[in-house]
Amino acid sequence: MITYSRMLFKNELNSNRMHYLLRYGEIALKGANRKDFEAVLKRNIGRHLKQQDVTGKITRIPGRFLVECSSEVSFRPVFGLVSASKVEVVEMNMDSMNELALKLSLLHKAKTFRVDANRLDKRCTLESMQVNKEVGAYLVEKTGMKVQLKGSELTVGIELLPEKAFLYVETEACLGGLPVGSQGKIGALIEDEQSVLAMVLVMRRGSAVIPFMKKQLALGVVQQYAPYDVQPVLLDGRDVSEVLGEEDVDVLVVNDVGADVREELSGITLLRPLVGCNKKELAQLKKVYL
Repeated sequence: MITYSRMLFKNELNSNRMHYLLRYGEIALKGANRKDFEAVLKRNIGRHLKQQDVTGKITRIPGRFLVECSSEVSFRPVFGLVSASKVEVVEMNMDSMNELALKLSLLHKAKTFRVDANRLDKRCTLESMQVNKEVGAYLVEKTGMKVQLKGSELTVGIELLPEKAFLYVETEACLGGLPVGSQGKIGALIEDEQSVLAMVLVMRRGSAVIPFMKKQLALGVVQQYAPYDVQPVLLDGRDVSEVLGEEDVDVLVVNDVGADVREELSGITLLRPLVGCNKKELAQLKKVYL
């Protein structure tokens, strides 16, 4: 059986390219189906890079994806990811990690710091606690910074594999959820901005969504979340139930809120992701997603 580390480092990483560690949360709980969710997420990451005109190589490592790419990119819109860190890569030994941690910490004028090491593979010869202590002591000696475990100005993150270590000092929060396309295809009735929000929230739960419109509305904000070309379907005066049947869709997302709930449609399941939201909650969701 080929191990993760041998697969990953059969060809040495290119030091002239940028590297990101991408973390996912919910799909790690999917048990026997986890590989299927990871495959969809990996595909979506690749499509996201292509949409940004960035070339890259994506490698799965324990609990993470490692992306080696040609330029900087934000991974925030990729549903399924919880965070992304731009990392630098060194050999997994204390001297290399100490030197790189010092280099990264000197880029920030911090007075307090903490080291957060995480062993991704149990075959690592170094324990996380040991790395925390030794790198921390080295930085104290070389910089005069003080260790502060809670509320520190700087966190030096270190993630460990048997052969390599990934170090970072900044992490981008992503939006979590499930990868788009992992939960099948549904429709969304787009009538206003609130409808767009409802569509995006359902995409975050893994569905690929087809927008149906009475009139043409801008959907640029949706495209950033979609690993496919969003092609609206204009109703042109037709009944939405009829058009859903033509598209082989029997679930429709609508923008209903509170007590303002529309009548059910025969043979169509309506999803109302905003039904329990008040005005303040709607404003918060729009700020996050739109």
